[in-house]
Amino acid sequence: DAKYAIDDSQTDPAITLNYHWHENLITYASWGRAYRSGGVSSRSLTMQSFAREEVSTSELGLKMEGWERRLRFNLALFTTDFDGMFIDTLDPTDVTIAETINAANTVEVRGFEFDLTLRPIEGLTLGINYTYLDGNMPLQPNPLAGGALESFQLTQTPKHAGAMTLDYRFPSLAIGSLTGHVGITSTDKYHHYHSRGTATPDSYTLLDARLILTDIPLAGDKGNLTVSLWGKNLADEEYVIGSFYYEDITTTQAFGDPRTAGLDLMYQF
Repeated sequence: DAKYAIDDSQTDPAITLNYHWHENLITYASWGRAYRSGGVSSRSLTMQSFAREEVSTSELGLKMEGWERRLRFNLALFTTDFDGMFIDTLDPTDVTIAETINAANTVEVRGFEFDLTLRPIEGLTLGINYTYLDGNMPLQPNPLAGGALESFQLTQTPKHAGAMTLDYRFPSLAIGSLTGHVGITSTDKYHHYHSRGTATPDSYTLLDARLILTDIPLAGDKGNLTVSLWGKNLADEEYVIGSFYYEDITTTQAFGDPRTAGLDLMYQF
């Protein structure tokens, strides 16, 4: 139907300024804009179209190295403004019916992130990264509730998220090269797929580890063997990686893998 034909185009600019204070310290500022074209929800009864969504992002940051390149630190402060953000609204009497609308007010996300890499001694590498997000979603009119202003939530936006890693390369062995890895990742609670309701899955923390023996020589110079012993979610955390909530009622949930372990063998010739 020509009524729903979309002819949309836009030029989106972006600019970045860098300043090198010296070879181990860089600061930068950037700004950019992008958009998603509008359309019609496939689950709409009225086939009411929605307009484009525009996003503007500003960022300030620095990148530095020190201590004879055994220390690396990156920091970024950013802000993102969504004009006409796409919001899916559900019919309270039938959640299979949905309308996609444009947010009537600008949606803002502010935050910062940093990552630190440190090699304090030979063979040992420590890593830390952290992200903080603060989103503001104003009240929005719900066309499936008579246009009443209602509270919506930002999805895929945990307030806190981070990780820590430890890697160690052991002194050379006669049977090969041995390295170990331990990683911890943590994520705050957040809305997964739908923006209505206030219920969210709990935050979770996962512990993984891996021990790798590489360059194992084989008799007759017939190649090398690599052996990896690994474990994921070693604390056997029960956590949700996908969920659908509406009006604080859970309709579906998908859980992450429980504690798993394995042994990998790789032959190179």
